[in-house]
Amino acid sequence: ELAARDWGYVLLACGVLVIQFWMSAYRWNVILSTLGAHLPWHILFRINWTALFFNQALPASIGGDATRVWFLHQRGHPAMTTVSSILIGHIGMVLGLILISLVGLGVLLQDTQPLNPGLVFLYWFVPLLLLGAVLGTTLLCLIGHHLPKPIPTLAKHVKTMLSHPKKLWVFSFLSVVSCFLLIVVSYLLGLALHLPIAWMSFVYLMPLVILASVLPISIGGWGPREATTLLLFGYVGISSSAAFTLSILLAFRTIVVRVTGAAFSFGD
Repeated sequence: ELAARDWGYVLLACGVLVIQFWMSAYRWNVILSTLGAHLPWHILFRINWTALFFNQALPASIGGDATRVWFLHQRGHPAMTTVSSILIGHIGMVLGLILISLVGLGVLLQDTQPLNPGLVFLYWFVPLLLLGAVLGTTLLCLIGHHLPKPIPTLAKHVKTMLSHPKKLWVFSFLSVVSCFLLIVVSYLLGLALHLPIAWMSFVYLMPLVILASVLPISIGGWGPREATTLLLFGYVGISSSAAFTLSILLAFRTIVVRVTGAAFSFGD
């Protein structure tokens, strides 16, 4: 299957991923400027790409997050401001992925062909994920100031973000588009492997694969990404070998593009 893939789709997927990196850096710039930290966008782009490289070495995004905190601290910005901006960005990505998955679910439910019974649990699971994320953010704003440090500072920064409607809309838009580009990357790799799966199935299922890959229980997403891909794509008729190949391509395309971030780290 790897030998038969279309390299044009793979290269296009890498190009879209670079655009997604660019958009993530711009989104981070929106958050930081709202919190009062102003840096040139090209500097944030370099820091963000460097951080993405270090994400490969530690569970979830811990390595990259620590890298971003360190770089901004070196430039005189409070560590807690950077931490809050990163966490707000993570909240935006989680909400964006869940919303995209819900859109895919809504379209698939209009299909005359019912989904595989194995996916019935997702009818409730995905909306509950969204409800949990919204309630968690609401509770943080309401009672965060009563909790131990540094949670009150985070709650204050989230409220600051919510109190700027224009920047909040820009942030929300960039979050959704950034997540959507990750789905596009995955779909292009699916085309490269000639997987017999509809676009809307990717829209519905890939956000859950991405969410599983960022859980802080593995390094670089290895393990949860493969298991979730095998499970969910098996329900829509994709063979285990094809689903596993897709998950490996998802991992290696990320490594290949992110490893260029090392050049930024060594040059800074």
